[in-house]
Amino acid sequence: TPLKCPPPIRGAANREGLWEGLSDGTVDLIASDHSPCAPELRALSSGDFLTAWAGISGLQSSLQATWTAAASRGWSLTNLSHWWSEGPATLA
Repeated sequence: TPLKCPPPIRGAANREGLWEGLSDGTVDLIASDHSPCAPELRALSSGDFLTAWAGISGLQSSLQATWTAAASRGWSLTNLSHWWSEGPATLA
């Protein structure tokens, strides 16, 4: 139950598919459904996966992780700014 989150964490093929989508314009923004959870809501003692709160804290590392992966693929800070700022603002 400690790592329960929707949607579940996906593998490398899904991750590469997202980068391909950003590259070809199919995906035009990145956003986070930041949903941290207090340990007592995780049903750690019972291990009951169905009643455990689903959510993980990741907002604090999302930008850094995205930039590390984007830079390794040749993307710029302009791209990162568009994906994390301009794209979501346009959607809103």
